[in-house]
Amino acid sequence: VDETQVYIADESGSVRALNIETGDEVWKMKVGDRISVGRVLVFDRKVYVNNHEGELKILNVDNGMSVASDIRVGKLLEPPIQNQGYGYYPTVKGLLIIHLSARIVLGNVHHGAIPKYRLKNNKIYISGEGNMIIQMDVNKREIEWSEPLSENLSANPAIDDSFIYALTKDGALFKLNKVLGEETVNR
Repeated sequence: VDETQVYIADESGSVRALNIETGDEVWKMKVGDRISVGRVLVFDRKVYVNNHEGELKILNVDNGMSVASDIRVGKLLEPPIQNQGYGYYPTVKGLLIIHLSARIVLGNVHHGAIPKYRLKNNKIYISGEGNMIIQMDVNKREIEWSEPLSENLSANPAIDDSFIYALTKDGALFKLNKVLGEETVNR
């Protein structure tokens, strides 16, 4: 969504821009056979959408025309998120971080298990390789701490002001201090 339009990706592989006030279609663009895991990102007057083939398409908000070469990101596992000019794409190969304005792939945060993540207060919490949970500062793009868990996460972590709660596939609940990453409870 921006000031005048809402952008919708549909199952047929098309992205549509609709006028926010009238609901009228402004443009429609086919980007693939199907759209991958549902969210369209809008940043700097561009629409970012993944097709099922693993290509990140970058479209002009005014007419839907492609404005850049496709970026191969791979198959998405969960919808991407956008924060302060960066796109975070959870793929089968890890959490891919892309600088949206420059269209530069900054790399994967981890490889291995299916990534689970949450974003809160400019921190992203990610399940990492070797059953790790990682806290990363999204502004600095630096890992601040990581903590090993007994098993891969079974769901996205829950977060409050002080703690991260992570449920693993073996049924263990971990409560981690957000500042230090230290485990405080394991049930």
